[in-house]
Amino acid sequence: MIEEQPPKKDRRGGARPGAGRPRKMGPAPAPAPPAAALSATGVDALATLEAIMRDPLSPATARVAAAKALLAHKAGPAPEPEGGGPGAQIVWLKRDGSGHA
Repeated sequence: MIEEQPPKKDRRGGARPGAGRPRKMGPAPAPAPPAAALSATGVDALATLEAIMRDPLSPATARVAAAKALLAHKAGPAPEPEGGGPGAQIVWLKRDGSGHA
């Protein structure tokens, strides 16, 4: 009789110890602070930005960055242009060769 041999295991593939993404361990992240605490902190942050912006001894780059942050906060997001936004139709113009559209 012929004995059946188990299939040969080649050295490729399969699980390797230490391979893959490490498991998440540790405590869960802390919940976000309440809105009341953020408003008090936000006022302090805005006052700090304003102080940096108005301080002539601060570096110019820091003053410009503080001014941009204050503008972005106080003005809010930029408005959508007329007829613009996602899904707006694009109109392509062809030139007639005379240099005018």
